[in-house]
Amino acid sequence: MSLLVLFGLAILLVGIAFTWYQLYHLLALDADLRGISHPKGTAFFLSNGQRGEGLLAYLLYRKRFPLTRISPEKQARSLRLKKMACVGIAIMAVGACVTVIGLSIL
Repeated sequence: MSLLVLFGLAILLVGIAFTWYQLYHLLALDADLRGISHPKGTAFFLSNGQRGEGLLAYLLYRKRFPLTRISPEKQARSLRLKKMACVGIAIMAVGACVTVIGLSIL
């Protein structure tokens, strides 16, 4: 395999891990604000899945728990986590582009 393909795949995997980490913390924060029991365990369990079924299940599950008042600190943290998740998605896009370029050179 080409070195460029391996480099692109490494960037892609870093982007995937980074995005999942941010999504996990965002779900844990949301679950904590909504008063869901065991917010970290719930976020870990439901942020997994390759096709997004865990996230869809969480979105359906959280309907039963109304959102309480959000402090400005937690709102700022939520916004920062959302921006960092977008950065992770951009890293994944760069990794995918580098991989495709490396495959087209072969």
